[in-house]
Amino acid sequence: MKKAVLGILVLFMAVSLSACNTADTPNSYKEESSTTVTESHSDGENSTNESNGSLAAGEEIGGGNPSNACLEHCFSFHSIDIKMINECVGQDLANAWEAKERALGHRISILSFIKEFEIPKDVLTYYARDCISDSLFETLGLSAEEYYQEYGYTLEQIDALYSGDESRINKAFCGPLAVYNDKDGKLYSIEWLSEHDASDYVEAGLPLDEVESVIELAQTGEYIEYASMAETAQDTMIAAVALEVEMINSQTESKVSDSSETGSVSDDSEVESTTPDSSETESTTLDDSETESMVPDDSEIER
Repeated sequence: MKKAVLGILVLFMAVSLSACNTADTPNSYKEESSTTVTESHSDGENSTNESNGSLAAGEEIGGGNPSNACLEHCFSFHSIDIKMINECVGQDLANAWEAKERALGHRISILSFIKEFEIPKDVLTYYARDCISDSLFETLGLSAEEYYQEYGYTLEQIDALYSGDESRINKAFCGPLAVYNDKDGKLYSIEWLSEHDASDYVEAGLPLDEVESVIELAQTGEYIEYASMAETAQDTMIAAVALEVEMINSQTESKVSDSSETGSVSDDSEVESTTPDSSETESTTLDDSETESMVPDDSEIER
């Protein structure tokens, strides 16, 4: 809630302190409108920040929660600049798009927005970065990069949005209460962590050190409402660590056993091949006649 209020303040100040004007807007995006898209929220958040509709199956991992907020992505993923909406799209088209997304059970996001309205990369960069005044950073007490990371968008995030790579987008917009998994390119929220067991953690190959960090964060400060989820996930994570150790020990013992069996067992053919048979022994043994022929007699010695 604290972040939502600050988000509203940031949006207001961004409009008030913006250093850009319509004349500087990239060509073909100079349509003006004095109104903004609004959307009702159960927790009172500003409409340009996040929809309260349920998430479509498969779009994100994790779902309902106390505040109905997205727990997978960072705040900026579900934020859309008011000035860009007004000047590039207009209220009517934006409202129609929002209604369609709601009907489909989707959350509005910057990704779906730029796809729907075919917003070019340079246009998004212009509104997200070039239009922001340095005085806004000073007022908020944030560096430029801290502001872009929190409220949108870093250059990495912009590149990801236009990459067409879902895993890259997930990594760039991973929220504070989620873990990005390099193994499958997906996001695992604190809610997902609280609803699954240790074997699911291990099977997914989650980085348990990062899971631990998310669990700790969910029990502090502005995220305290997710403390019960974190407590459940804490027990699961401990079990997952134990399961991983057990699996590693089992694999190690199996390798040692295989190595021991390989080194101590030799088949009969190998033993037989290294043991000379009786015929070979006989061939290397001189009989009495051969021995006598090799010894010179007295007459030979006298000569």
